[in-house]
Order: sequence, then C-alpha cells, then structure tokens
Amino acid sequence: MLEQEALDYLERSNRYWRQAQEFLEKGEPAKAAEMSWGSVVARAEALAVHRTRSALGNHRGIRRFIRDIAREEGPEELYYLFSLAESLHVDFYREFLEAEDVRLHLVSLGRFSEQIDRLIYGS
Repeated sequence: MLEQEALDYLERSNRYWRQAQEFLEKGEPAKAAEMSWGSVVARAEALAVHRTRSALGNHRGIRRFIRDIAREEGPEELYYLFSLAESLHVDFYREFLEAEDVRLHLVSLGRFSEQIDRLIYGS
C-alpha cells in the first residue's frame, strides 16, 4: 500500500496534468508548459517518497534521483523525458516554444507518467 504522502504527490501530479491540458486548450502554452513541469516533478516526488520515505525537495535532487533510477532500473528514456520536461519549465520564463511544440512535449511526457507509475505499482 502506498504512503499517504506518495498518494498526495500523485494526486497533485494528476491535477497539474489536467491543468496543463486546459491551459493548452485555452491557448496559453507557457502556462501549460509550467503545469506539465509541475506534474512531472510531483510524480518523481511520489516515486521518491515511495522508495526512500522522503521527498527530494530541490531540482538537482530530483534530477539525480531520476537519472539514477533510469540508469539502475530503466528505462533510460525516463531520464531523457525528464530533460524534456525541464525544457517546458524553462519555456514558462522564456516562451520560446509554440503551442504545437508544447502539445508534442505533453504527448511524450505521458510516457514519463506511465513509466513512473510502473515503478510505483509494478507492471
């Protein structure tokens, strides 16, 4: 059974993901990009809490955790998908991605969530 804190992170991730979709539909790709970043971070935190019983708390810690999981357990794509999410985080401040770019990134990031969920719940 999952810890309540991990469940809370998963719920937050799902809420942010829904908000990302809504912002994209409203024509606000920068806000959609940031909400999708938040969704990815919350999902990574859920896995961390599930595995280590503590949240990671900062960007470097989250990146290191995902890198290590991808290297040790796979899939390695997990790390690259996390890097893709980081570009969405940057886009919130720089707005260099077009709406279609953000949409395509979200399609790819759906795989990140699926892979994290497999690591949490098992295949």
